[in-house]
Formats: sequence, C-alpha cells, structure tokens
Amino acid sequence: MIRLLYQAASTFFLLLFLLFIQCKSRSSDEIPIVVQEAEVMSVPEVNPRFPGCEEISELVERKNCADKKLLEYVYQKIQYPPYALENNVQGRCVISFIIETDGKVSHAKIVKDIGGGCGEASLQVVNSMNEMKDPWIPGMNKGKAVRSQYHLPVNFKLKEKGEK
Repeated sequence: MIRLLYQAASTFFLLLFLLFIQCKSRSSDEIPIVVQEAEVMSVPEVNPRFPGCEEISELVERKNCADKKLLEYVYQKIQYPPYALENNVQGRCVISFIIETDGKVSHAKIVKDIGGGCGEASLQVVNSMNEMKDPWIPGMNKGKAVRSQYHLPVNFKLKEKGEK
C-alpha cells in the first residue's frame, strides 16, 4: 500500500515538475494577454454628442443642435433600399452602438429591423460615422470620457402621391 502511494506521489511530482519546466521555457510573447474592455455606460452623467455644435454655450441648445446635426447626417447619407421601395416597406429601425472615449463608433448592430434592407442601410450609415472629419464628443462621468451606449432610431417613410 505504501509503495502504491509512493508511486502516485512520485508521478504527481514528476507531472508537476514537467508542467513547471514547460511554463518556464515559454517565451513571454507566447503567453496570451487578456485585456478587459472598460465598462460601457448606458446612462453617463453627460451623454455623448454628435459633433458640430461645440460653439453653443447653453447646454440644452447645444444638445438640440447636435441632435439636429445627427439627423441631418443620417438622412443625407441613408439610401432607401430598392427592395423596400418596391415593396412599400416603412417603419423604424433601431441601431445600437458604443461611442468610445475617443469619439469613434464601435460594436454597431441592428436591434430592430423592418426588413427590406432598411436595417442594413441604417447600420452602414452608423458605421460611416468613423469616416467623419470630427468624431463624436464622448460621454463623461466624473470629468472623464467614458464608453457610452447609444440607440439611434432611423425612420423609413415613403412619400404619399402628390407629397413633396
């Protein structure tokens, strides 16, 4: 019985020693490094803002201006998908994305789609925001820029006959 325990202990220590040697022989560039992303705020103290209204000092006016500029950007860039036009697809898509601390857009995805290619068209416009001259103004918490979740509704509405 003692002999069996001795063999088991010897085998265990041998395996442990081999594992130690293997770990020691690995170079540092082989060891995977896990980088944890910073927390994403869904409601930061100061919400992220679309660029273009920084000269306005009054907070509410600046927010309204930024919201207007965002809508202008979206509706200038969006293209009604041909299939949606042909099949009278109308409604609201919603795109969710993160405004990073540097103002770039990341992790954009369709959270509500009406079909006909409308969700994909909306997603394409959101992803194009990273090509803008000026990035988003990031959300702020305790005076520091934070990653912020943003939901953008995009309406698709066809004009009625005779409507301009």
